[in-house]
This record gives sequence, C-alpha cells and structure tokens, in this order.
Amino acid sequence: MGGKREESRGWITRVLELQHSPPFQDVDCAYLRKSDLEANVEALVEESSFLRRLYEEVRGQLPPSQGRWRGVLETGEQ
Repeated sequence: MGGKREESRGWITRVLELQHSPPFQDVDCAYLRKSDLEANVEALVEESSFLRRLYEEVRGQLPPSQGRWRGVLETGEQ
C-alpha cells in the first residue's frame, strides 16, 4: 500500500511542479492580461456611450442654423 501512496505523492508533486513551469505561468499571465484588456474595453465602451449621449444632448439644444458649424454637427466631420 505504501507504493501507491508514494506514487500518488510523486504524481501530485509533479503536477505542482508543472503548474509553476514557464508555459503555465505564460498562460496565467495571458489570462490576466486578457481580463485587463476586457475591463479596459468595457470602460471605453461606457465612455464612448456617455460622450455620444452628451453630443446628442448638446446638438439637440443648439439652434437649427449655426453657420459653418452646421455641417460639422450634422456629419461629425471637420
């Protein structure tokens, strides 16, 4: 019975060693980086939505004719 216990202990030790090897560390770093990037994308989408709503609100409050700015406000081009 001692042989099986030693075999399982050896297997567990090997798994733990592999978890700390460079490929697993690279996967961990990549996963963390992916999570960071997803959070950044979410923040940028929220900011973009806020700015779009602000733009639409300000645009709605302007008088219909604003001279040369009218085309910029209507098309979003400069």
